[in-house]
Amino acid sequence: ANDYIARREISSQISVGESVFARLLEQNSRQLTQAATVLAADFGFREAIATRDDATIGSVLKNHGARIKAGVVLLSGLDGRMLGGSSD
Repeated sequence: ANDYIARREISSQISVGESVFARLLEQNSRQLTQAATVLAADFGFREAIATRDDATIGSVLKNHGARIKAGVVLLSGLDGRMLGGSSD
């Protein structure tokens, strides 16, 4: 009986943990999407990308990454090539 109760409790706890983890992943995804949308709308950042101003791109990525508490911020082109990045 104890074995059955323990297995049922473990199964229940794993299900709860899975639900919490899924919610946290979804929340994180929404926050990152919102942060990327704000950054993409920044006129100065867009101009820096258009002119390939690497110093400005790096600075903006670093500042924006600090604001959203990101350890790494990367910018890639539509072709997948890395255009810039920042890490703490």
